[in-house]
Amino acid sequence: MVRIWYGNAFTIKFERLHTFLPLLNAYELVKFHSLRRKEDKHCFLYSHLLVRLVIVHSLDVEPSAVLLEPSRYGKPVLRTWGASSARFDFNLSHAGEHVLCAVNDSGSVGVDVERVSDIDIDEVARVVCSDAEFKLLVETDSANKIRHFFRLWTLKEAYLKARGVGLNEAPSSIEFNMNSVIENKPVFINAEIGREWHAQTFDYGSKLVASMIVQKVGVDSPCFELTNIFPKMFITWCLSFSKQLRTL
Repeated sequence: MVRIWYGNAFTIKFERLHTFLPLLNAYELVKFHSLRRKEDKHCFLYSHLLVRLVIVHSLDVEPSAVLLEPSRYGKPVLRTWGASSARFDFNLSHAGEHVLCAVNDSGSVGVDVERVSDIDIDEVARVVCSDAEFKLLVETDSANKIRHFFRLWTLKEAYLKARGVGLNEAPSSIEFNMNSVIENKPVFINAEIGREWHAQTFDYGSKLVASMIVQKVGVDSPCFELTNIFPKMFITWCLSFSKQLRTL
């Protein structure tokens, strides 16, 4: 089962969130203090608190068991301690205050969300798209071209994040059937990749597009569900998390 938790950082005041700053680890604190804009700090803190809360809930473990560390390419990973966490994976993405956290109990997962905005498609798409993708994209009617591009971009970003390599690999090297992306039923061109990974895109509100890439187990496509994190739930979890850690 794959679950995507989502929430809005700005539904909780920064000053309230800041009281939970000690829950972050040293690596995250360095990153937090390096951010200059209050809005960026707000979203970073909310996102990284959300990751901890989701892991504790998903694995039914004590907060002290959640030890996060950066991978070779900077992706936060969970330091495993037993069978329950060996195949567990999570991934985080946010577009401004809108935050998604995907968790998978049986393999790797990547998620990406982007705000649909006016951009120079021809310029950006040449970097992101393969030749075949670019050809079909520029032929798409202008009313939907930008949304289709962001679907494709989030798919590629989610795939690179699921593999833990980020943008160290060129997005144009990953190719999707562009017609399948337009129909919102994305399929990898490379059949071997498609046998190992499941792709899913969905609209997150009217201005956001999100994609998820999940490592397959067996031949069936994984089931997934969306769960909204309400502010009261978030604060209750944080308070419980803090209390448990103080008793250690």
